[in-house]
Amino acid sequence: MQDWLIARTQATPHATALIIGATQWDYRELNRMVDAYAIGLIAHGVTPGQHVALFLPNGLAYLCLVHACARVGAVLVPLNTRLTPAELTWQLTQSDAQVLVYGDAYPAVTAEMDGVAGCRVVEVTALQQPGKVSDVDSAFLSQTQFQLDI
Repeated sequence: MQDWLIARTQATPHATALIIGATQWDYRELNRMVDAYAIGLIAHGVTPGQHVALFLPNGLAYLCLVHACARVGAVLVPLNTRLTPAELTWQLTQSDAQVLVYGDAYPAVTAEMDGVAGCRVVEVTALQQPGKVSDVDSAFLSQTQFQLDI
């Protein structure tokens, strides 16, 4: 399956890809942020086929992680940020999530989740590597996208 963000970046790198409030990103910028998150996921041990749960509000990080999970071949498990700790525990267990990525607004809830059903908890800022994605890293990610048969 082709990564449509890479294809769009190659076709129109300077076209507006995303607007949040007064801030805009073009496809080239968005693609590089997704690469950075993908490298962060890999650095935290995420491998193809693993389930990665996102416990984040809608926003730039969430969008980037949706694409980053696909880029590394991980299975995305979106979680509602209004879940109670008991509900979150149940969903993590049922989804077979190996990693839970959470935002800094939810540390009390997610601190209880570390190790639940073997799930590792990672704060979203630990995945961010702004300015550290080299051309080699980007080329590696572009050439080694995992193909999953669904």
